[in-house]
Amino acid sequence: MTTRDVPATEIDTEQMTAWRHAIHRNPELGFEEHATSALVAEQLRA
Repeated sequence: MTTRDVPATEIDTEQMTAWRHAIHRNPELGFEEHATSALVAEQLRA
């Protein structure tokens, strides 16, 4: 499902902004995205 499939009223922009800040707070080199991968996996399990 993409954001295009979700009504705009259901998109949590505050949470998306928090994820973006968390990812950009700890930049990682290509193919070494361990913290980013962990954040994504955590969110997918939730």
